[in-house]
Parts: sequence; structure tokens; C-alpha cells
Amino acid sequence: MTVWAFWERRLGRLDAEAPMVDLALFTRPSYTLNTLVLSLYFLGMPAVWAVVAVYVQQGLGHGALVAGVVTLPSAVMVMLLSTAVGRRVETSGPRMLVVGTVIAVLSMLALAGATALMGAGSGSLWLVGAALALNGLSQALIIPSAQTLSMQDVPARMAGAAGGVAQTSQRLFTAVGIALVTGVYFSIAAAVDHHAAVLVASLAIAACMLSAVLAAVLAARRARRAPAAAS
Repeated sequence: MTVWAFWERRLGRLDAEAPMVDLALFTRPSYTLNTLVLSLYFLGMPAVWAVVAVYVQQGLGHGALVAGVVTLPSAVMVMLLSTAVGRRVETSGPRMLVVGTVIAVLSMLALAGATALMGAGSGSLWLVGAALALNGLSQALIIPSAQTLSMQDVPARMAGAAGGVAQTSQRLFTAVGIALVTGVYFSIAAAVDHHAAVLVASLAIAACMLSAVLAAVLAARRARRAPAAAS
């Protein structure tokens, strides 16, 4: 990343039209902070689907259909809420972003609690599904809000590069997060059991989401100061 930034800056000094990305893009706090929120979200949350699929099938011995049904509440929440959230981004986006990241943390703590109960013989997959429904609520609040807010101050000439940088960042963070979290999962599963593995993996994802909460709070504070500065 450092080498890339150095190279782009060098190209820009030679020819303003030469760089793939104008680094002035990152001087816009709304873009930088909201893209950071999304990147941190993607660092942790996509890994939960891999972890839950392995847990339900290898850990509990169910089939792929059951694993899919367990994750269905999350998808339903996203389907029901995303449109309504999109309509309110302009007025409540920063607030929804903070609330969404906090719910993301709670969803992972709920998943950890559900699997701890299952490890003790008193839980059920209904609790796992409920925890993932919270995950869907957080996703519906975070992704439309962060994507819209990140682009609102980007000039039209930078829009294509801005979208490309954001998407590339999300893909990179997703790949790294899945590798790390599944690595933790399989290490714990081999040493202890699958219940402990998904518990530890959930807590690791929750830690990533805490960093997203901090970034969302910073973005919300910056959004509140921006109108005051403009007036």
C-alpha cells in the first residue's frame, strides 16, 4: 500500500492525468472515514458465514440445507430493511451507521453466547438464527449508509476511482478476514471442539466490529461538524 501511494504521488507530480487514483480523494473525511467503516466491517463480518456453515455441518452434523436455513433470518432482515434505510440515509445516515456497528458487535456476542449454551447442552440452532438476524439488521443499517455517505462529497471526476478503491478495499479486507477467522476457528476446533471454535471466532469478529464502531463514531462526529463549518 505504501509503495502504491508513493508511485501514484510520483505519477501525479509528473502528469496530473497519469495516476490511477488521485490521492486528493483521501483528503475528504466523509469518503475516507466511511470507507474505513465498511472496510473494517468486511474485515470481520463475512467470515461469520464460513464459520457458521462449518459449525452447523461439521460441528453439529447437519446438512447444507439446515446450515442455509440458519442463516436465512439475516437475509430476510436485509431484504426487509435495506430500502427503508436507503430512504433515510440523507437525514439519519451517520446515526444509523453508529447504531449498525454497535448491533454488529452485539450480534457476534449473541452468537458466542448461543454456541456456549449449545456446548453446555442447553442451546439450540434457533438461538444461532436469532443472533444472525441481528447480524442482518446491522448489515442493512451499515452498508447502504456507509456507501452513500462515502460518496456524497466526491467530485464527479473522482467518482469512478472512488468506487473502485472502496470495492477493492472491501475485497481485500474480506479475504484477509476470512483467512484469519477461519484459521482461528480450525485451530480451536482441533485443540478443543467446534463449540469453542465458533465462540472464539465470534469474539474475534466482535473485536473487528468494535474498531468499526470507533470509525463510525468518528465519521458521525465529522458529519455533525461539517454543516457548522459550512455555515
